Amino acid sequence: VGTSFVVWFLSSLAPRLLGVSLKEESRKLEAQAAGGAKPEGGVRSAYREWDVRAFRIPDAWDGRRVGDVEGSFAPARVFLQRARRAGALVDLAPDVVLQKGDLVVAGARRHVLVGEGRPFGEEVEDRELLDLPMAALDVVVTRGEVAERPLEELAEEHGRGVILLKLVRAGEEIPFAPDTIVNRGDLLRLAGSQQDVERVGQAIGYVERPSSETDVVFVGLGILLGGLFGALTLRIGDLPISLTASGGALIMGLVFGWLRSVRPTFGRIPEPALWIFDTIGLAVF
Repeated sequence: VGTSFVVWFLSSLAPRLLGVSLKEESRKLEAQAAGGAKPEGGVRSAYREWDVRAFRIPDAWDGRRVGDVEGSFAPARVFLQRARRAGALVDLAPDVVLQKGDLVVAGARRHVLVGEGRPFGEEVEDRELLDLPMAALDVVVTRGEVAERPLEELAEEHGRGVILLKLVRAGEEIPFAPDTIVNRGDLLRLAGSQQDVERVGQAIGYVERPSSETDVVFVGLGILLGGLFGALTLRIGDLPISLTASGGALIMGLVFGWLRSVRPTFGRIPEPALWIFDTIGLAVF
């Protein structure tokens, strides 16, 4: 009865309460998602939408600020990240003025970098200049001023030098577009130079480092408090009413899960461990 009711509620009654059509919403998500078949394990496409290359700047860029040059390619996103000037490497910020003969590292979508007319100048081979520390890190959105805003707006404000690879909400990867609204607790997989990813991570929330360790204290405390809470008994006449230990643990699981979503600095549980908890819990139930 419990399983049948949940299936009926989610597929029939809930969409009516929300005033949406599951079929129409599914088609919209399918249209937003990338097309094509999912590749087999260990196989990936050779095409890269974003690329980083080194160029000798054209004469027209002499005396112009980095921010002005990047903005001239709008609505395309272009980042000038580092330059070689008089043999020395220089980190570029929006207010840095370019000089004739500078070699710069430009990051953008491939169709922008290889556009007609060589908009970035002559491409050069400079391994040391291109040897940037790149990172792809998970950032959890925790700041209230960032939540409930579209990705496009956040990119204009904080997104210089980084690109969004993946958006995960409630444990599921979802397709995204410039007008996708970011919620508190969303996990964003950001890629770019390490300093840029770290900067954006601190601006919008918390950078979650890859780790295989489980916060056992967090898990154990939740189970302990849940057991104590479930042991409380309310008597109505001769009838005792209690959540029991399992019900108390369930309530504390919801509470601690909420704490983890708004304060992800503690309580980390790796995905494999969560999978074991889910599988064993469902089998025992």
